[in-house]
Parts: sequence; structure tokens; C-alpha cells
Amino acid sequence: MAGNLLLAGALQRAREELFVPEAQRRWTAGAVVYDPRADNAEIIFPYSGVAALLTPVGSSSILTGAVGCDGAIGLLQAFTPQTGSTVAVALSDMDAWAVDRATFRKICDEDRPFADLIGRYVEFLALEAEREIACRSCHDGRKRVAGWLGHLFDVSRCAELRLNQAALAQMFCVQRTTMNSFAKALKQSGALRYRRVALSLGERTELDRRACGCRAEVVQARLNMDLPTSIGEQDGRDQWNVGSDRLVELER
Repeated sequence: MAGNLLLAGALQRAREELFVPEAQRRWTAGAVVYDPRADNAEIIFPYSGVAALLTPVGSSSILTGAVGCDGAIGLLQAFTPQTGSTVAVALSDMDAWAVDRATFRKICDEDRPFADLIGRYVEFLALEAEREIACRSCHDGRKRVAGWLGHLFDVSRCAELRLNQAALAQMFCVQRTTMNSFAKALKQSGALRYRRVALSLGERTELDRRACGCRAEVVQARLNMDLPTSIGEQDGRDQWNVGSDRLVELER
């Protein structure tokens, strides 16, 4: 099993070409997974862990998206000469399949349904970034942080994220003292557990209760765009299901 929702949409013959030991990659928490300013020749499809998409603004970087087993990193550069500025940083230990650009383009040429799926996912990333900008302008920071943390746990398939409060404060563009009050409130409610350099999920329903509705809207947009939310094997091609209101844990 691929373990990645997008790669599950590729035909069996493509998966046989992709899923070989030398295509596996691993990053430790805090490592830069992808930097468009470097010579990145691979498309990265995580199957465990999560990377934050951080866009530089002045001397800091803000969170504009996150990619785990639900997506891929480096897709824009596979088809265009644009480099962009958004960097992907691992928030937990992360395992992934890596595909060189030439092979990826070949698979898309030979498998049009997969190419269409990739195109919809790229559109979804743009929508997610737009939603984050609107959320940042309209909603209380506590609710925004709760919503994003829930999403990060969803797509990471990890029970723990290696994040300290200083890193969280930078990602969400708030003062560290402000982030400390956010984290303290989530911990006291039972929604979150944390120690110095790690966050772990507590009571999920409490975390969702404290979140704004933006992440739910993003999940609904994913469903509306017919993007995969779970995996099942059938007739040589993994079929994606779109009836869930939350990413479900994949079969390994």
C-alpha cells in the first residue's frame, strides 16, 4: 500500500515503477524537506509525518499550508520553471516516496485520470492558502491555532509533533507569550498535551470544539473537488472515497 492518497490514484503499473526501496526518503523533525531555491529534482509524496508550508514574509515565515499523507510537495516545479518561495519543513519525523520530475511527467502523460487528480490537488492548495489568509484576518488566534493543530494531527498520522512554542509562534505570526497562553488553555482543557519540544493530541473533540470553522470548510472543499480522503483497493487501481468528513487513517 502506498500510504499516500494521491499516489493511490496511480495505475498499478505506475506504482510498480514508483514503489521501490531506493524511492523512499526520511527526514527528521525540523529538517527542510523542500526549498524551491535549491536544486530540487524530486516530487515528494509523504506517507507518514507532516511538513508545514512556510512562506517568508520579511524576517519571519508564516504557515500557508501543510502536506502529509494527503498530498505532495514540489508539484508546481514539475511542470513550470517557476520557483516560488514557500519552503516545506518537517514537523515530525517524515517518511515519503520521492519521484524524479521526468518520471512523474511520464506517468501523468500515460495516466490521464491521475494527471487530472494532481491538477485538482494543485488547485486545492491554492484554495487552502486563500482560506488561511482570510482566517488570519477574521478569526481569533486561539480558534485558528486549534483548527490548524487538528489538521496537522490528521494528515501526519502521528500522535506527536516536534514543535516548541517558539516555532508555533513564528508559524502563526503571534508573540511567544501569546502562543504560551493559547497552548496553556488547550492543555488545561485536555485538548492538547505538550512538553518542551513536542505536542501530542489529547481529547480530539475538545480540540475541534475550540477551532474556528475554516478547517471544516477546507475539508468540505476537498470533498467538493473529488479529492481522495480514504483508500480501498479495487481492480488494479486504488479507489478514493469522498464521503468522510475527516481524513481517515489509511490501511498500511
